[in-house]
Amino acid sequence: MIEEGWGASNPSYRHFFTSGFIPDATTDQANSFDELQRVSTNKENAARIHVMNGAVDVSELAKKLNKPCLVLHCEGDRVTPLEEGRRMAALIPGARFVPLKGNNHAILEGTPAFDEFITEIANFVAEHG
Repeated sequence: MIEEGWGASNPSYRHFFTSGFIPDATTDQANSFDELQRVSTNKENAARIHVMNGAVDVSELAKKLNKPCLVLHCEGDRVTPLEEGRRMAALIPGARFVPLKGNNHAILEGTPAFDEFITEIANFVAEHG
């Protein structure tokens, strides 16, 4: 799908990708994300990035972290399931996992997840910074 739809003048593919990545977006945010996909890279590189992201496994590295870590993840993320966020936090010794309200993979300003995200980061930095 990426090789067929990325960068095409027909927005159908881009909208499909956007609606999975940021389903809680406003119309303006979704349109901006659609356009960003079109102009950010070519279809060949987009396909390579997709394959690369699917092959990344940081499990062993996560187990070696020895600094305070905060893992934030939207409950309804359609790109990466919530359980993957929980799994990552469980791999990191002493990590704190916080589920955020929302369905977006990318945190968008104006959503409950955004406000929670800012609060959690500020509290974490205040505690560990």
